[in-house]
Amino acid sequence: MSQMLKSSGAMAAATLTSRVLGMVREMVYAAFMGNGPVASAFILAFQVPNPLPRLLGEGALTAAFIRSSNRRSSRMVKWRCGVPPTR
Repeated sequence: MSQMLKSSGAMAAATLTSRVLGMVREMVYAAFMGNGPVASAFILAFQVPNPLPRLLGEGALTAAFIRSSNRRSSRMVKWRCGVPPTR
């Protein structure tokens, strides 16, 4: 088998395992908490802050910051060396 096929299979197996374990987690949670107001508050408490790490930690803001930071630092280096600034 090719290396690409082995790698794809490993990723597929890891994804499948993650999905199955997530389903087991939800089943245990449902058996433990039930379907009452406490369970609803618990779910809401975890769903409200979850979008922030996705926006900030998974690369969107990081990529934008690094790009603008690199552009600014390269302009500063050119300015210190006496090269006229360009856009």
